Amino acid sequence: MTETEQQIINNLHRFDLLALLRLLHHLNYQSVWFVSNDSLVSEVRIIQEIEFRPQGVIIRLNLGLLSPQSPLPGYILQLRDTLMDYQDEFKHFIGYFDHILIQHLVFGLFPELNRSGFGNWRHYQHNSLLLTDLRAVRSIQMLFDYVYPECVVVCERNRRIECRGLDKQTLGEIELGCRYKLGDVTYASAKGILVWLDVPDCEQSLAELKYRLRSVILPLLSRFLLHLEVRVRGVMQPLKISGSQPASILGFHPLLRAPYSGQVTLFYGQTYCRGGMDE
Repeated sequence: MTETEQQIINNLHRFDLLALLRLLHHLNYQSVWFVSNDSLVSEVRIIQEIEFRPQGVIIRLNLGLLSPQSPLPGYILQLRDTLMDYQDEFKHFIGYFDHILIQHLVFGLFPELNRSGFGNWRHYQHNSLLLTDLRAVRSIQMLFDYVYPECVVVCERNRRIECRGLDKQTLGEIELGCRYKLGDVTYASAKGILVWLDVPDCEQSLAELKYRLRSVILPLLSRFLLHLEVRVRGVMQPLKISGSQPASILGFHPLLRAPYSGQVTLFYGQTYCRGGMDE
């Protein structure tokens, strides 16, 4: 037994099932067998015991066909007490079905562990998220609430005027669309979403807010043509050029105990093909 295996056994009471399975997967234990703890008394924890064998890992749980909460009829469980000479054979027979049932329960609770059903869990999550209408105000609100839990997020529709160029058209000897004749620009109303991030903590870093926006939100919205504007509101202080008289104000940035309130635009533009830290 390795030192890591002994540490897992000594601290088994501190594990929940998902953390234990993730650790075993990280340690490259491919074969995991589930069995139920043969007991008549309800235990205080789910994981009762773990065994490391050359063939794989055996996890004994306080649920399953031989547990106090067993779904089996009582007359079948009586065989455990009456067939004293064949108790081990009976447990092995029940254990085969135990493993299948508990494994399906684990896959139902933690589908990211089901390699047969989901070959790439992150890819599945991304595709499932794309099935929702991510351009809706409610979806944008939920997304920003999840990424910025420390901020008060307010989302609203943002209608703006968009300039679009017109192609020149030739009509006989007359060329339509030139600036000096009919004009080559038209104005149209474009739909967008404006997101306000109200930051209550004046020590919040703008770099951290921008990092989460570019690494999490923009990659999710990169497949959609959506005009997004993200603004940060909070206690700010003017950013000035030092040594200049009079001082030139370049903008605002958060600072501890700053006396002014201001706002900063984190993002303005189309989300299509945006995202990533190389921008």
